Parts: sequence; C-alpha cells; structure tokens
Amino acid sequence: MSQRETLYRYMASVINRLDRRGRWLRYHYRDRRLLEGTILPAIARDEAPGRLLMVGCDWYTRHYPLCFNGCSVTTMDIDAAKAWFGARCHITDSLANVSRHFDRDSLDTVICNGVIGWGLDSRAEIEQALAGCIEALRPGGLLLIGWNDKAPHNAHAPHAMTALTPMEPIHVPGLATHEMMALARNRHTFQAWRKPVTPTVDPTAPARSAASVGDTPATPESD
Repeated sequence: MSQRETLYRYMASVINRLDRRGRWLRYHYRDRRLLEGTILPAIARDEAPGRLLMVGCDWYTRHYPLCFNGCSVTTMDIDAAKAWFGARCHITDSLANVSRHFDRDSLDTVICNGVIGWGLDSRAEIEQALAGCIEALRPGGLLLIGWNDKAPHNAHAPHAMTALTPMEPIHVPGLATHEMMALARNRHTFQAWRKPVTPTVDPTAPARSAASVGDTPATPESD
C-alpha cells in the first residue's frame, strides 16, 4: 500500500468515527450544498434509480451513496487511494474505460462530478468516456455532469462533445434549468441529459408498403 493510500485509509477511519458520533464533516461551498441538498435528493426521489454510477471520490463524497437507499451504487475514481471514500462496490479506473465495466443499457443514472478537466483532460478521452457512459445507460437514463467552466479546466466543455449529440438536454434534477453555475469562484456548473427512449421495432414484422398505407380507411374527423 502506498503512503497516499495509507494516509487516505487513516483519514477515512477518522471521518467514519466522527460520522458515527453525529459530527458530519462537509464541504460548505455553494456548489456542494446545491448538489447534496437539492440535486441528489431529486435524483433519488424523481428518477428512483435502481443502478447508479458515481464518478469522482473524495472525503466529502463518502456519504453520497447513502442518498440512494435501495439503489445499487457503484463509485469510480482513477486514483486508487480514493477507494477508501467510495461505495462498497468501487472501481479504480479512468472513466474513459467505463465500457469495460458495464454492459449496454445496464445503468439508470451516471453522475460525473469534478472529473472532466480534472484528470479527464484530452478531448479524445472525454469523448470516449461520454460515449461509454451513454452506451451503459438504459433508454431514459440520466447523465448528470458537474464541471468547472474556467480555464484551464474548461478546455473541452461537455456540451461541445460529439458523443452527447444524441442525448436530450433536460433540467438538472431539482432545478428548473438545464445548466446551473453553482459557484462563481470556480464557475462550477451542473448540466443534465437524458438518453432518448426509442421505440422497439420487431425485425421480423413485415414492412407496410405505400399501397397498403394508402388503402387504410381514413377515420372521419368529428365536428
């Protein structure tokens, strides 16, 4: 175990003891208060996810899985030392490799906060990560991204990524807007998208010809 992992393990044990005594440590910046007090509860209430992936761990995110009782929560972070602050089911890897860990249409919600521009930096990696998240989401699934719209961390804005083209911009859960800058100091911004629900087509069903469509009797309009 590296010195960093040893330190984080010790930090996690101390914080857990404080939690059990009711002395909850929190980050009190406005973006964290908005996420913890409004957005996460709205996702738990309105989305009712059965399987959720949270990307990006630190001491102040350790309690986030508790917002989703009854949900299967997996956390993910590229830093092995951060596993001490993750959920019981945790993956140490880059989000660019998310497709290695989840099957197509297997997730209800993906929350990616503080990762793009903070380790996931190149356009190619971001595109790969977003494409993998979208593939893993079920139709109708939610993607929430938190990022800093401030140089140098905004070199590749999420909404400018080609991978998000098929996604539907929606209001951030709990808010009446698709995009919310929650903290002016670092321009931390939340945005949300939904994976479109496409109708299932039976490949064995015969296609209707133009003639058959034309032969269908019209339904009279009522006055």
